[in-house]
Amino acid sequence: LFGVLLALVYAQELRRYQDVREGINQEAAAISQVYFDAGRLGGPSGQVIRIALADYVKLLVQVEWPELGKDHKLSRETWHAFNVAQEEAQSLEPQTSRESAIRSGMVERLSKVADLRNIREQQALDSVPWLFAFPAIMGLLLVTAPFFIYPPLREVWVMLGAYGAFAGLILFFIHGFGSPFNHPLKLAPAPFERLLASGFGKDAANIQSRKAGA
Repeated sequence: LFGVLLALVYAQELRRYQDVREGINQEAAAISQVYFDAGRLGGPSGQVIRIALADYVKLLVQVEWPELGKDHKLSRETWHAFNVAQEEAQSLEPQTSRESAIRSGMVERLSKVADLRNIREQQALDSVPWLFAFPAIMGLLLVTAPFFIYPPLREVWVMLGAYGAFAGLILFFIHGFGSPFNHPLKLAPAPFERLLASGFGKDAANIQSRKAGA
């Protein structure tokens, strides 16, 4: 029963950890697509969206991610940058069927990003339930206690040590999977970091700088 309990909780927390990672990948892909769709629109509205999304990605990596691990909350600055892009996309008035299709795609993807952000905040707030800690510790004690009816031979200590090490390893991973924004198995915003490393937002910033200089 103790093994079944560990296996069920391990599988549940691993699934949740994978959900967090999958959500990050989906969010980065959606942000990238909206950014390039805004470039296809051109004009001041498209530029506003691109600059806002570039700021969003930078703030998410530099400000929001550390806060998720510390305060378990999304950054207001990052929300503001995202809201600027979303409101600008929603207020677009397409003149052609092509622009209408681009606008619809951007609005749909940004709505999906907003949903993923809310889910991520909830995932940061959730953790391995404390109620699990009590049966886990009691289960470990109850399983190992009967071994002490045997003489303290080397074989007994080897079995106890091996079992304790394995159970401890499983509990370590359960704890790590249950806190995806904290150590020891902290997820990094790798998809967004790759976007920044590829030059995401630099073209929009350069255009803005040239306009400001003019």
